[in-house]
Amino acid sequence: MSVKENTDPVFYCKDLAYLQAVGGHIYLNNDYLNPISEEDCVIDAEKNTMTLKGLVLTPGLHTLELRAPGYQTVRLTFQSMKKCWNRIYPFRSAICLYSRVIRLQQR
Repeated sequence: MSVKENTDPVFYCKDLAYLQAVGGHIYLNNDYLNPISEEDCVIDAEKNTMTLKGLVLTPGLHTLELRAPGYQTVRLTFQSMKKCWNRIYPFRSAICLYSRVIRLQQR
């Protein structure tokens, strides 16, 4: 999965209740002292998506850990890509945990 430079990562999940429970319990790159705030986690109930606003991502691999109360911890790894001549070279993968699929989308 990849995220273009200067864009907000958008995650899709079939379980809307999970997306609503995970707000305020998301950690970037094992920074457990500074969770991503609920204000920076925008849930779209119609599309079942969660957008993380305002993340400053350096090019390379990043890990998100989602710790929603009452759910198993989910770890997602994604690549932040720098634009090169207006092209992105994607890194693709899929994550499936106990029939819960969370997919990274690009805006």
